[in-house]
Amino acid sequence: MPGVDFTRALVISARSWSESSRIVTILSPDLGKFRAVCRGVQKAQGGMAAALEPITLSEIVLRQSGRGGMAHISAADAVEYFASTKKSLIGLAAAGGLLELCEAAMPEDEPGDAVFDHLLTLLNELEALLRKREHSERNAINLLWRGILVLSGDFGYGMQFENCVACGALRPRAKGFCLAEGGPVCDACSVPNTLNWGPGTEETLRWLAVAEDNTLPERTIPRTQNREIRTLFERYFRFHVPGFDHLRSLDMLVTERDQ
Repeated sequence: MPGVDFTRALVISARSWSESSRIVTILSPDLGKFRAVCRGVQKAQGGMAAALEPITLSEIVLRQSGRGGMAHISAADAVEYFASTKKSLIGLAAAGGLLELCEAAMPEDEPGDAVFDHLLTLLNELEALLRKREHSERNAINLLWRGILVLSGDFGYGMQFENCVACGALRPRAKGFCLAEGGPVCDACSVPNTLNWGPGTEETLRWLAVAEDNTLPERTIPRTQNREIRTLFERYFRFHVPGFDHLRSLDMLVTERDQ
């Protein structure tokens, strides 16, 4: 990023750096994922501070430090706040989970156009369904799981649910999911690092992997399957992504009832 760059970007995360400054992780289609510092923003009011909050699409002006350090943000204007998402607990959890995964699994300074496009599409879909409110919580969970499957492919950790990873059998009766190979293991095979799943979870994941947007509201995923899907995804990324633990944003979800 030599000189001055102007980019449209998604704010992935932000943390205080000093009493008045903030370090922001940004995803840009042309610059990829990177961190930048904004001085004085902690004391700023209105526009610039809001434009650098997570779950925000902003137009950002960056200035390279010239010493190989983090770029400096000299200006930022919000394009989309995703207001309905931020007002909803389920929206914050779903959007936060997608952004957390992006921050953990996507290398810095690599081309980010595909990830940016998919992530922005997912956030726009989430915002649209939360505005409708009808069945929005159930739909948000389905969109979250489908989004994780889409993004995992962008990060190079794609999952599939069609063929046994050991023998290649098509749509087998599978006893579990191989964390190392990213696919199902049929009842006839034995593969290390296999996470067992309960009845129906494999079929639900197969459906989510190919579901069209207009079909996502058609199914209510049972609570037990939602728990298994979350466990599978977190164990899978823990296996492949150094330093990954779990999607903390999902801890805010109420798990005592069906989504």
